[in-house]
Amino acid sequence: MRLARTRHGVLFGIILCGGFALSFLLASPAWAHFTEVAGGSWGEGLAHPFSGLDHLVAMTAMGLWATQMGRPSLWLLPTFFLMSM
Repeated sequence: MRLARTRHGVLFGIILCGGFALSFLLASPAWAHFTEVAGGSWGEGLAHPFSGLDHLVAMTAMGLWATQMGRPSLWLLPTFFLMSM
């Protein structure tokens, strides 16, 4: 009985890895930015996070998360978020 469970687990792992590999190979890239400009001015770089809804949602979520975590992270989380971007 124990051997059957092991074979079932190995078969499930192989199918799962194959599914991940297949989805990785068939995925197309996400084109989030439509401009072809690779490098712009400082003004474009500073205005970029405010130009898309996804950026605004991420910044708002980070601020809400920081307020729920308490006092020390109120400034640390948004600061680290901006530094990592």
